[in-house]
Amino acid sequence: KKIKLMEKFRDQFVSGAEQQSKIPAKISKSIFEQIEQFAKYGFNKSHSTAYALISYQTAFLKANHPGAFLAAVMSCYITNVDQMITYLDECKVLGLEVLPPHVNRSSNNFSLQDDKIVYGLVALKGVGERAIEAIIDQREKAGPFKTLFDLTSRVEPELVNKMVLEQLINAGAMDGLGPDRSSLFAAVKDSIEEGKRVHAERRAGQLSLFASDAAPTVQEQWPVVPPWSDGETLSREKASLGFYLSGHPLERIESEITPLRSHLISSLTSDQDR
Repeated sequence: KKIKLMEKFRDQFVSGAEQQSKIPAKISKSIFEQIEQFAKYGFNKSHSTAYALISYQTAFLKANHPGAFLAAVMSCYITNVDQMITYLDECKVLGLEVLPPHVNRSSNNFSLQDDKIVYGLVALKGVGERAIEAIIDQREKAGPFKTLFDLTSRVEPELVNKMVLEQLINAGAMDGLGPDRSSLFAAVKDSIEEGKRVHAERRAGQLSLFASDAAPTVQEQWPVVPPWSDGETLSREKASLGFYLSGHPLERIESEITPLRSHLISSLTSDQDR
């Protein structure tokens, strides 16, 4: 509709340009064609004003409430690894601490606690929203989880399967719920079986007329395994989140390689990609 409407004014524009400003018809026609192309996506004043207002509001929030602003923005891009790295770097520039995901403090998305941004559990690969909602619901009802076995005995077994638990452990979301990450990982199978037993006993108790009020006792058994190396810990963390969060394999030699660096990959343009 815009193009058809503009076509009516083509001759008027060309003749007016020549009469008013002595602009040759060839040039005025070229200018009109450019305007015509822009009309396919041209903003009117009300549209431009709305964009200007949103720009001002977001700038105000970032300047005055940077933690809440970036937590909200990162929640929007929580599954976009490239965008997440950009915003995490921005957090470093602004001096904002980003806490890694954890079953005892994280929400579904990014949140703000004590002026610190807490990583959302939705960002973890292979951990479905139903499992996350069940974990958060149990935490809010009965308090923080004490161990891996405590979690599997409280959350329904079909929601916290092997993949879910392993990804939570790899990301560091269960740190403190066992001796170390390697022990937690090795205990996944036993914890699932123990969780199934506890849930089965609980259901049987509910159906029994003579059942006692005592909850089934959780039996914990931690396999003795060597701890993961720093490299393996970071590698597993990256596999779960899509990037390194708590550290980077090159940090140990950062002071040596920094003088040799000329550009950051993220700052390269297509012209420099040769």
